[in-house]
Amino acid sequence: MKRPHPPDGAAAALARRTGAPVLTVAYLDSDVGFVEGATFAGGRWKALLNRDTAEDYEIPVERFPVEAALAGALDWAAAGGLTADPEGVRAALTGSEDFAEDLAERLLGALGIATAAPGEEGA
Repeated sequence: MKRPHPPDGAAAALARRTGAPVLTVAYLDSDVGFVEGATFAGGRWKALLNRDTAEDYEIPVERFPVEAALAGALDWAAAGGLTADPEGVRAALTGSEDFAEDLAERLLGALGIATAAPGEEGA
């Protein structure tokens, strides 16, 4: 089975260019989300959403340790002036959903980023 290769370094490059924290999520068929966060100061973190499903794809989940992702995500949020919910972030990083996009939305909310409801401006 061919393993997917998530983008590497895109968030860091964009953070350097914009001077702002950046978060990217790349999806594998809506089943798995590859998260990358970066700050202008050089902080970087990565995470995997839908870990159980990722194992079905033979993605080496050990390359995405939850505790390192949690620490990086909380630092990232603080660098952006956001108030994160550590338990909510952990739940998104360890949770399981039919669609990885649902976990990404939960992660964004737990990081302090309000998401627009369908029909609202920005949705």
